[in-house]
Amino acid sequence: MKTHLFRTALVLGLSFAVQSANAGDVVKSSQSQSPWVATQDGSDGGGAASNGYMEVSKFFNVREAFSNVEAGEWELELESAWDKFDDSDDFSMGASIKYGYTDTMHIELEFMPIVLFEGGDQGAGDVELTLFNQFSDETDDMPAVAAWLAARFPTGDGSNGVDGEMHLNFTKTLGDGWRSHVEGFGKVNNGERGDGDRGNDRFDGLLSFKDNLLFGGNNDGRRSFQWGMGVGLDYQSSDNGLCIINYLNESSETEGDARVQTLELGYVHHLNEDEALKFAFDFNLDGNDSSGDFAAKVLWALEF
Repeated sequence: MKTHLFRTALVLGLSFAVQSANAGDVVKSSQSQSPWVATQDGSDGGGAASNGYMEVSKFFNVREAFSNVEAGEWELELESAWDKFDDSDDFSMGASIKYGYTDTMHIELEFMPIVLFEGGDQGAGDVELTLFNQFSDETDDMPAVAAWLAARFPTGDGSNGVDGEMHLNFTKTLGDGWRSHVEGFGKVNNGERGDGDRGNDRFDGLLSFKDNLLFGGNNDGRRSFQWGMGVGLDYQSSDNGLCIINYLNESSETEGDARVQTLELGYVHHLNEDEALKFAFDFNLDGNDSSGDFAAKVLWALEF
């Protein structure tokens, strides 16, 4: 299974790169018609919104260092995911809403996902509060820098404790429609959702729950501290499209499991200036049972 998934991921990655390179002729063919506009100072924003944002949100395993929304703006996101394990398939759904306090700072309230058709013991009703802030803008020599804090509150059924995490993000434009991203994070786990946080919850709100992960098998319990780092690239393949490839290396959710390595291929498509669809496919490169073999995710975003 591990070898097969690695080969599949490699083939898709090569196909992704070839398609992105061949799409260069159509990039920015009409900037006035693109939902991504030039920056406020009049310079070429590489297809970015006026605050630099190009929809690479925390939905993806590695996000960009620009805020999702500008001052006074709201964003609603609806997410769903399918996670494939050796012996099960999980389907989850979640939602979040963001508000831009300034052009570089926003707050987010997320209603954490639950697995459909699995009933209780998932901590249904838990919420996560996030504060994002961009500290510096991108220059010719330096990347944009941002950090965000997130906390899970046990407002759901049977949940307990508060989990906290901190992320640091860097974004640098490479030219010709390409950008690079680096993200590092640390997370402190003080409780659990419902009858146990039964999955690897780094897939940005799209949690995967697997029966008996916390209380059975070879797992010794949930880690009290997790950390990880990821790198990513995106390429503006058209006026309305952005291709994404990310690699994430992180500690596992449970004690006794090896580190998790994930290759992610993603795509953003703008339906109009305020509405976007996002797709992501995660491939487990190390065969760690706690993180599943494969995940497919989709998100709908609306700014207003």
